[in-house]
Amino acid sequence: MTDVERSTRLWQEDAAAMASAIARHDDIVAEVIAAHEGRLIKARGEGDSTFSVFTSAADAARAAVNLQVAIAQEPWALSRPIRVRGALHFGNVEDRSGDCYGPEVNLCARLRAVAQPGQMLAAGSIIRHFEVGARLPIEVTPLGKHRLKDLAETVEVFQLSPPDAEETFEPIASLNASAGYLPQFASEFMFRVNELADLGNLLRRQNIVTIVGPGGVGKSRLAVEAARLFTAWTPDGAHFIDLAGTRSEEHLPGVISASLKLRAEASVSIESLVTELAQRDACIVLDGCEHLSGALAPLLKRVLQGCANITVLVTSRSTLKLAGEQIFRLLPLAVPPGGADRETVENSPAVQFFVSRATMARHDFTVTPKNSRSIATICSQLDGIPAALEMAAIRVRSLSPEQIEARLSNRFRILGQEGAHNSLKALFDWSWDSLSPNEQRFAWCASQFEGSFDLDSAELVCERFEGFVEQPARTAISDMTTAKVDPYGAIDHIDSLVEKSLLVAEESDATMRYRISSTFREYAREKWSDATATAALERAHAEHFRTKTEALYRNQAQDDAKNFGRAIDFFISVSAPAEASELALFMTGHWECVGAYAAGCRSMKRCLEVCSGPTHEITRARLLNAIGSFTYNLGQFDESRGQLSEAVTAASKIGDAELRSKALNNLALLDMAEGNTEAAIRSLEEVLPYERAQAEDDPLSRTLSNLGYLLVISGDLPQAKTVLKEALQVTGRSDNKQGAIPCLCNLSDLALEEHDLDGSAAYAQRGMDYAEELNNKVGAACCTVNLGEIELRRGDLDRAESLLRKALAQCIDMSASWMVGSVLDLLGIVFWRKGSHDPAMLALVHRQVASSLPSPPRFAGEANEIYGLIEKEVGSETVARTRHRAEISGFAALLDELPRPPANKAVAAVKIGVK
Repeated sequence: MTDVERSTRLWQEDAAAMASAIARHDDIVAEVIAAHEGRLIKARGEGDSTFSVFTSAADAARAAVNLQVAIAQEPWALSRPIRVRGALHFGNVEDRSGDCYGPEVNLCARLRAVAQPGQMLAAGSIIRHFEVGARLPIEVTPLGKHRLKDLAETVEVFQLSPPDAEETFEPIASLNASAGYLPQFASEFMFRVNELADLGNLLRRQNIVTIVGPGGVGKSRLAVEAARLFTAWTPDGAHFIDLAGTRSEEHLPGVISASLKLRAEASVSIESLVTELAQRDACIVLDGCEHLSGALAPLLKRVLQGCANITVLVTSRSTLKLAGEQIFRLLPLAVPPGGADRETVENSPAVQFFVSRATMARHDFTVTPKNSRSIATICSQLDGIPAALEMAAIRVRSLSPEQIEARLSNRFRILGQEGAHNSLKALFDWSWDSLSPNEQRFAWCASQFEGSFDLDSAELVCERFEGFVEQPARTAISDMTTAKVDPYGAIDHIDSLVEKSLLVAEESDATMRYRISSTFREYAREKWSDATATAALERAHAEHFRTKTEALYRNQAQDDAKNFGRAIDFFISVSAPAEASELALFMTGHWECVGAYAAGCRSMKRCLEVCSGPTHEITRARLLNAIGSFTYNLGQFDESRGQLSEAVTAASKIGDAELRSKALNNLALLDMAEGNTEAAIRSLEEVLPYERAQAEDDPLSRTLSNLGYLLVISGDLPQAKTVLKEALQVTGRSDNKQGAIPCLCNLSDLALEEHDLDGSAAYAQRGMDYAEELNNKVGAACCTVNLGEIELRRGDLDRAESLLRKALAQCIDMSASWMVGSVLDLLGIVFWRKGSHDPAMLALVHRQVASSLPSPPRFAGEANEIYGLIEKEVGSETVARTRHRAEISGFAALLDELPRPPANKAVAAVKIGVK
């Protein structure tokens, strides 16, 4: 059976055209039915419905799918194409005077009535009667069992589609959804499309799924939306039961029975409840179960044993520890990365959620260049927890995002009233109270870690802390202040905190690391504010990470970078210059690798301030060299020269040839930045014999790589190739991928000078692969710039713009002034060639302001020429005003000023798989 969707409206819009269209529709139906040996009985009901019979289920299915294709391909001369929905059923009918009657006809009609426009449905009887071994060019998708109007029995329903069909449909309009009860929400469900699809697939395979996550993460909302989609598979619908207010386990059967509207007998006991549920085919959502897990587990065990067609979806802050329980861990919304541009900020799920809720509180609220960074910080500081973001969003009624950000240091006061059920603190109260005193004490110790930590660090920090802190006398009622953590019990405490969603476990290089949210860290620290205990914990943490450097290489600090930074701050605060400087110098390689120039410079300068006197002469010289390197990368050339010159002098005085070599290497880069290439080459040629004599690959490859690049920009390409090839060979001897990255970048530059675009791209892509593998942000940015220039030369301006925008964002995130000039010159050229003169002016004016290395001559001349043309086109006064704004705002604001590239719109579909 088929009919035309919403034909009445088409008749009203253009009756004449519709008359012709329906005639053509009837011809198509008749042709398809006849071609598959079917018999068209007659029109049914309105003039656009049809009824046909076949002797073969396979022929009927082929006809249905081919009719879909023919209708879709027809060029309808209407305001919108005709869409046909249909249904197929197999069974015995009564044939009277050429017409067919009987209950099977009625079932097919009811099935057609619930189909979506363009959808072809088939009852299970059709599928079961396909000929054995028949290969049909049809895609068959199960849609579950459904209740249909006026029919007592449920019907197994399938969807028939052409092979590789991409169209998706809304759930069919059966009685399943109305059979249960699910709450409605005022706001639209957003941002969890992938999680919803994954959860839906789990529900098709498992009888019990528990959504576990911290308070306020959105477990209840996700459960309701998943159950709403799952009603297509449950003839008795989905039922939502809020157990948050249920305090007694004795009441559980009664609460569940009443919510499902079962007979009164079902509330008497678990067995009576199971007896009633055994007749149902339904999904039950049990919400807020963490406080009832002990009583709920045996009840659900019995329900699942005795009720084959009951699916249970639980939300809880902890697992039920039930055999067969499928855990679905729900994480907070993703937050924007540090230094992200406005577009990236706006596309972040956490920011989109915050803005959607802020708009509800203030209809004219929008993300602007002024407030975007504050919004990003709010979302990051609140760890992407939807409930916390919602509390913050409400405050836009009376505070700007900048004001909210400034007050997040006291987040528990600004976000919700003290003691209120919906306060930020209330999100953690139950989880905290469910911990034992030993577990609370461990959680408090874990709050000292920044970022993430591993099991060994947790054990050793706890062990040091318990050795440092004076143990108070035990009281009759133990609490976290009188408990004592067994370091070797840390794994049990970690497991408990992960199970209660207070820690997030993450796999990293075949080991597990654990992350505590910044909000829970503040919560835990407030639980024990004793100054003596806090000082002991800080010292235990700092001493552990100072010791940890002995077992690590300098490029292995990435996972614990924030913990090392916290340890440096501690040693500076207690006037321990040797320990602080030792850690800071250890971290230099990491800061250089990830482009954390500003952070590294600040820490180094603080260490230098506390290092005084002849006992720290060597340490001061090493700090000065590192600081000089950072200030060079930040574009502070005058300051850098003073620091590096002092480091060279000190190294010569104390006879430290290794330090002198490093400082001369850095001075060579500074000379290059200031246009004195010959002096830079002389400096590197001076230290090269020393590096070769030491036979240490890392410093030698660095010197050779720097020398090779200097030879490139000086125009000596043959010698540059020899030196850079040797540099890459040196890194290969020890499989030093970190050292290979700058060599590959420089070889890519060399190939660009030789007009070898394919060779340049190969070097840059290899360098990019290494950089992404090792999280070398500086190397990734350099390779991205070269790839952008390659696309510019190939004429793919859109691709070039995309790559160079990405590189600009990376430079801004790292404050990499030394690199930004080339990026801006290339962007200016791209915009100019695309005819976008205003963005070209913005890029090239900011380039004039930036303190940066000179761009390579191969494109610097074109950029300067375009700048001159722009000045003639818009006038020197306009350029001067733009320059003034650039000097005030800095190039960080440029990302927000540049016009956005066209967005690629994508439609996300949620599919539930087959059980």
